[in-house]
Amino acid sequence: MIVESTAEHASSRRTNLLVLAFLALVIFFAFFLYWREMGLYEDDYAFIVPAINGDWQSIGTDIQRNFVTWPQGRPIGFSLSLLITGITFPLGGLPLTYLAAWAVATLNAFLCYLLFRRFGSTLFAFVGACVFALFPADTTHSFLTHAFGLHTALTFLLFAALVYFSKWRFFSYFVILGALLTYESAFLPFLGMPLLETPWNRQWARHASLHFFILAAVLAGDLILRRALGEGRVQTELVNPLSVVGRVLASLLLGPIVVLASFPYRALTPWLQLPDWTRGWVGFFLILFLVGLALVAAHSGVRFSWRLFWSRSFRRVREIGLSAISSAIHLRFGLSALAIMALGYGLSFTHYPPFALEGRATSVHLGATLGGSLFVGWLITLCFQLAERMRAESIAIAVCAVFFASLAAFGLVVQRDFVSSWKYQKEIWRDVVELAPDLEEGIVVLVTPRNVPFIRFIYGDDWAEVLILENLFMFPKAWQPHLPMRLTWPENWQDYVSSTPDGIVFDPPGRPVENVPLESGKVIWLELEPGKSSRRSGSLAIQGQTILLKPLGSAVHLAKQPLYPLLISQER
Repeated sequence: MIVESTAEHASSRRTNLLVLAFLALVIFFAFFLYWREMGLYEDDYAFIVPAINGDWQSIGTDIQRNFVTWPQGRPIGFSLSLLITGITFPLGGLPLTYLAAWAVATLNAFLCYLLFRRFGSTLFAFVGACVFALFPADTTHSFLTHAFGLHTALTFLLFAALVYFSKWRFFSYFVILGALLTYESAFLPFLGMPLLETPWNRQWARHASLHFFILAAVLAGDLILRRALGEGRVQTELVNPLSVVGRVLASLLLGPIVVLASFPYRALTPWLQLPDWTRGWVGFFLILFLVGLALVAAHSGVRFSWRLFWSRSFRRVREIGLSAISSAIHLRFGLSALAIMALGYGLSFTHYPPFALEGRATSVHLGATLGGSLFVGWLITLCFQLAERMRAESIAIAVCAVFFASLAAFGLVVQRDFVSSWKYQKEIWRDVVELAPDLEEGIVVLVTPRNVPFIRFIYGDDWAEVLILENLFMFPKAWQPHLPMRLTWPENWQDYVSSTPDGIVFDPPGRPVENVPLESGKVIWLELEPGKSSRRSGSLAIQGQTILLKPLGSAVHLAKQPLYPLLISQER
């Protein structure tokens, strides 16, 4: 018996290592294949760049401040972004930082596999982990800020779930606190863990009730502390609690619908717009998943004759039904998974409605990743059961492989947008630096972009454009608080300018600044288009007043920060 147990343990360990390697490979190609060509986007300039430009003293100060002020109630999330970047960037630049993001994604998918293995066989766990790894509703897998500051909340959730289903259940409540303080959307799915236990009896009801009250107390304490610290969103939302309740209930219903619709929609996306560069990769992923699924199915007790792919006559090599792959494959398990998916939207009401399918806002679906993977994995396993009864297991493998290969190819489509956005940013910021070498205290660089490329899944600098100049150059302290900044000049600028006794002020839409003074001689106006950018001269007429544009002056020599060589492309 001891020898047999040891052999089983060794076999299980080998299987786990093979699954880990497979998930790492899939995630790398789907989300990090272009790791050397991706860069910084939107929130990265606020939460990643401080670690790039800073030293360990400044990083330590920022982390300490996070745990004193609790920004957005996420001190761990914001600190992890600084900590991981601070470790990886000095050692290997942005490429190594992206590899760290790959490691986070791989760790999460593997933890998901280990968790699902507790509910069923290797096949069920493998399918669910693949769904988790390629979860299409959230398109921010390659976004550094989200990889370190949001997806790590899933790490805490998965660890907490694994501890919950062990003999150390009490400690799971300390682990899940990490999810709450990293990104709160990953907290409430933990509330549904008792639903996955059997049997449902009086003892179960007592445990479930205690579980509920513990988590309710933790959440209440967190909200009280946030309010005491003056956290802005809590202060704003508590003004109208009925509105919050309405949005929460609507999100619990609408969110899962969007997630489930995203699977067929995103699986079809690569096929509807299949450029030449993706065709080879679709084939690669198809072969990868065919082999992976077939091997895992065989490990779970299903053996195939490969001629079954083109033959309608199926030869059963071994009489073992796929109904044995999981004791949890029944209606109650599916409904429980659906409930856990819905709980992922319980704290996402600040991003209502949960309809986003492109860009940074798709993080609204992050909390639904675990429950969505459970539910879709359950559905796929039911399809395998049906195929087993129809003696069509090999066809089920083939269809499932096409499905996963298509989702992986969609990840490549998203990656290409990340690459295109970074390339465009570098071209434009190179032009800004070349056309505005005469920066001075209080300068406002207004830019009018022309022929902006259509990029769907990630913006460039976006709202963070106001932060970039001060992170490119080390401006003199005497210039504080009037540091030069770049602002996009909208076509409907008339709606955002106003006249005050002190002059004309500009309230840029979607930017974290307001009442920016536009003074004669302090405004540079650039028309930006890669290869054709220009600096305008003359004046700007606003509400009957004339603002003289700053003429090109002598270059001001400023020390450059570490962000400068990353962003300022030397390619033409």
